[in-house]
Formats: sequence, structure tokens, C-alpha cells
Amino acid sequence: MVVELQYAQRPVFAREICLARIEPGKKLAELYVELPNMPIALAELFDTLAKYNISVSSMSSHVMHNKLVNFIIIDLSYAKASIEELLDELRYGLRIIPIRVECYIPEIDGVITEKFGFPPIAGNYEDGQELLVLRGSTFSSMLKTIKDLFGTGGDIIILQQAIQGGVDTAKNIEKMFSKSYVPPDFPFKLHLDVLTAFGFGIFEIVDRDRQRIVVRVEESVESRYLKRKYDTAKCVFIKGYLKGAIEEHYGRRVFVEETRCIARGDPYCEFVAKFE
Repeated sequence: MVVELQYAQRPVFAREICLARIEPGKKLAELYVELPNMPIALAELFDTLAKYNISVSSMSSHVMHNKLVNFIIIDLSYAKASIEELLDELRYGLRIIPIRVECYIPEIDGVITEKFGFPPIAGNYEDGQELLVLRGSTFSSMLKTIKDLFGTGGDIIILQQAIQGGVDTAKNIEKMFSKSYVPPDFPFKLHLDVLTAFGFGIFEIVDRDRQRIVVRVEESVESRYLKRKYDTAKCVFIKGYLKGAIEEHYGRRVFVEETRCIARGDPYCEFVAKFE
């Protein structure tokens, strides 16, 4: 799926985080496979699946402690071997022997949830951040409820929490580059890319000088479910988050104003951060 954006400078593609699959009539299973971190090892794994006519429904891989860790949901509907035969070959029949192989077979065919992956993390295992996967509409609804119940007091609560979130993540990013040189704006640009990867919207800097930074956000998670329902800007969380992030990255106080917002009918949200 390609999400066509009018203003972004690049295409973006919907990316599945596979937590569950419901595919009636299919015989699904999950494999957890640790391999030596060698390109040929992954090739052998896929060759074995192909040999037995087993397709991959979803897959996630990462390197940890020089091991290639794979979470794979496979479709055995047209397999030419039993799951026991497959596991036996994976464990003992490859030239590059896996470090560990585990398998989960759901109670009901075609209904499977992620069983081996907990907790979800972003970054390396040793210093990665634990994540909570939340529907965008639920997050937006939670913020709206706080605003509706507490009015301006709710906005203040959200704003302060968001500022601290921006500060904390900015500190982690700056720490990554503490011993190497990168262009001055690079850590903040990376921070915006992280927000995009996490699903908060499509972030990009559209203007920058010594006095201000203008950040455009397409498909803001805070307002994309509220399109044209209000006559004022509604992205309090993102506004606060950007304030905390910019102040930590640049070491200067900043005033952030949301000048455009999807919730009031604008095509995108835009934030102008003016240095004090």
C-alpha cells in the first residue's frame, strides 16, 4: 500500500507490525529462529521453506549479540511436509545450524497471535526502549477525552507530559552522537524521522533560519481522526513534544505555535518554533 502524500518529498508505505493474524481456512504457525549472523544462513532458511512449499505470511528480523533473530509467521496450508518434518530439518539439516528454533501452533487454524516477542523494543536489546503498541485512533481519543473533561487544565497536563517526552528522547539521540561529529541539525532531523517511524505523522522541516524552525506534519495522529471537526488547532501533544525536543537539541528556549491543523480543515499541521 502506498500512501500518496501531496506535500511530502518521498513516498511512504504502510508497514505492518504483525501482532495477530486472522485468516480463516489457513494453517498458520509461528517460528522463532536464531541464526548465526551470516547472509547464507537466512538464504538456507528460505530455501528450506520453499522446498516444502511453505509461504511466509509475516516476518520480523533483527541482529542481537551477533545473532540474526527471526520471528516468522508461516502458512502451512499447501505444505509438502508436516510441521515436525520442517522443524527437524531446520534444527539438524541445514549447513549453517540454527542456534535455536521454536514453534507455536495455534489452537484454531487461521487464528494466530504473536507468542514469542515480548517486550516489543526499539533499538538494540541492551539499550533499546520498551514500547507499547497502541491504535492511533485510541491514542487520539484518549487525548480528546482529557481535553474535553478538563478543558485548558487537560491541555496543560498533555503539554507538560509531551514536553518531557520530547526532552527524554532528544537526550537519548544526542547521547548517540556525543563522540562523533554530525551536522548541527542532524539529531533533530533524525528525531523527526523517529516520530514518523513510530506513526505519529509524517514530519519534515520545511523552513529553518537562526530565529525559527517550521515543522510540517502530515497525517498527525492527534488530529487526523478529527478532520474538519474544530475551528481551532488541536495538536497539543505534538506541540509540546516539539518544544521539548527542540529545546534539548539546540539548548535554547523556544515558543511553539501550531499555525495549521488538520482538525480545522487545513491540509496538514504546521508548527512554527521561534527561538527566544
